[in-house]
Amino acid sequence: MMIDKSNRFRALGTAKPGELESLRQQMLAQDTDYLPAYHIAPKTGHLNDPNGMVFDGEKYHLFYQWFPFGPFHGMKHWKYLITKDFIHFEEGDVLVPETEFETHGIYSGGAICIDGFIYCFYSGNVMNEDGETFSQNQNVAKYSTDGKLLDRWNIVPKAPVGYTGNFRDPSPFINDEGELMFVVGAQREDEAGATLLYKMTSLTQAELVGEVSYGGVSDLSRQAAVYMHECPDISHSNGKDLFILSPMGLKPQAERYNNIFSTQLMIGQYQRGEMHAEQVIELDKGFDFYAPQTFTDSERNIMLAWCGNGSLSIPTELLGWKFMLSMPRELLMEGNKLMQRPLVEFDQLKQPLVTLEQPGRYDIDGNLSQSHIIVDGIDDQTFSLTLFEDAEYKLMLAYQDGSLLLDRSQTVETDDMKRFGSERRVRLSSLQQLEIFIDNSVIEIFINGGEEVMTSRFFIPNRCHNMTFYGAAEVKVSEMAAISLY
Repeated sequence: MMIDKSNRFRALGTAKPGELESLRQQMLAQDTDYLPAYHIAPKTGHLNDPNGMVFDGEKYHLFYQWFPFGPFHGMKHWKYLITKDFIHFEEGDVLVPETEFETHGIYSGGAICIDGFIYCFYSGNVMNEDGETFSQNQNVAKYSTDGKLLDRWNIVPKAPVGYTGNFRDPSPFINDEGELMFVVGAQREDEAGATLLYKMTSLTQAELVGEVSYGGVSDLSRQAAVYMHECPDISHSNGKDLFILSPMGLKPQAERYNNIFSTQLMIGQYQRGEMHAEQVIELDKGFDFYAPQTFTDSERNIMLAWCGNGSLSIPTELLGWKFMLSMPRELLMEGNKLMQRPLVEFDQLKQPLVTLEQPGRYDIDGNLSQSHIIVDGIDDQTFSLTLFEDAEYKLMLAYQDGSLLLDRSQTVETDDMKRFGSERRVRLSSLQQLEIFIDNSVIEIFINGGEEVMTSRFFIPNRCHNMTFYGAAEVKVSEMAAISLY
């Protein structure tokens, strides 16, 4: 498939009759190996960051960055999905770039529900006079809870003095005083990353408060290479504030920050523009996890992320589509430890296949490509699990001496993927259990009940449905049914 990027600033309104349906049918016909069944992937074209996630008391609303016309970064729209259970979805009105403050795309942001309406905070992208670079501004779109776009307006026309045009990803929240605020990523004129804090004096007016300061054990002020703060996000769990940030330019630190871009979580106390971090962790230790966003329902702090990174080339772009979202997962503090767990809603998709109690190689009578695997009884002993092995390909997990390895070196990797290595490791005090979700070309590994997670894409064509394991007492395999998406 030839990829034509010559007209990448097309908005949805330019689609010819039947064009998008034709693109979707081509995508479905071309890709019989990699399209997911229970993860959110683009209806056509390119997907990146999750956006605008909010719970209205009855339904969950989520958007994602979308370029409909090709598997590459182009004119960004917000594709809108509504669900009550994360299994059955309806589509709402797409947020399409149509105004002078979003001439070259609608970039990321968050949402908040006020008085029965959804207010989406987003960055408009505009080409600068040089015809080559871009600047961002901040806006609000108002939606009804049944998915109808009602209005939109600009609230911050440009970055404040002292900052460049890299100024994006507003995330709204209510502070302890009951005021509507938002944080937004920025870049200082010296090209250092920063996070700005704004106060909404009304739903149409924003006032700059200043820069967010990072203290405690946060190393952001000492990370001279960080040139942009993307996707700031503030949430709470059991008395702790959770401040997520995707700082561009983080340097690798042993097993941490080895992807093209990585995501930090600061755990501590946030108050009036100051984040005092007691812990700083890399939120996910896999290959493909970036730009996460959280929202809350009546009981849970829920997060989704982009299973992608930058403009990294992957095999599916030759099949007409690119990237997907992670499974939604719950974030919760247990004592001083952050735990990440898959939502219980996904239990209804599980269809038990087999329980294996003896190490060895097994052919699975069922669809291992769409599966859920529980590995129990590891008891901190040497362990290995090999999946989809044939003469050419396999995906492997191995644990020894406190280190869990994910190895995708014997899968299909583009040169772009290989630049960042084919292995990821997690250091553990012990390994007791693994919970694994596989969905054709993505694997999400929850370690020890969610104390660590590894999210990664992998590409093996014409997979053999087999597995080999050593060093565990019991392996339970279930097949996962598909969600109802489009």
